[in-house]
Amino acid sequence: MVRKENTISVSCHYDSAFDLSVEAIKKIQGSSMSKEDRSSGIIEAKTGISFTSLGDVITIKLSKINDERTKVDVESCTAVSTVMFDYGKNQKNVDTIISFLKPYGTEALERAVMTASTGQGTAPTATPVIIKEREVLIRCSYCGSLNEQGLTACKSCGGNL
Repeated sequence: MVRKENTISVSCHYDSAFDLSVEAIKKIQGSSMSKEDRSSGIIEAKTGISFTSLGDVITIKLSKINDERTKVDVESCTAVSTVMFDYGKNQKNVDTIISFLKPYGTEALERAVMTASTGQGTAPTATPVIIKEREVLIRCSYCGSLNEQGLTACKSCGGNL
């Protein structure tokens, strides 16, 4: 079994961090939510079978540090325990979620406070803003499926894009 994990501390209330984590999972193509329990702070999602994977299980665990900070643990592992390699898919899942949450992390807060103390900006607000990015998809000329921009081979049929 291949397992990758990472942790980030975000500068927002627990409920906001939970909502951000749900949005982050939606950034992983082919993922579907299988468990969403706000009271216990657990979010689980699964990805289906693809050209490079037999599926993954993504788990996010949130824990309240204080009123303004929340710890987010992200884990991604192969859905099939006998799989010994994943072509970097689980690391990509973890990196996608951490990258989405990074603007709300400790480093972002420290940078904003430092900028405010030097008079070159304003202090950070406690309420995060979710920015939806526009995703460009490329249609495969062989099978017609939609693929993320930047791929060189179709994730459905393996044909050149």
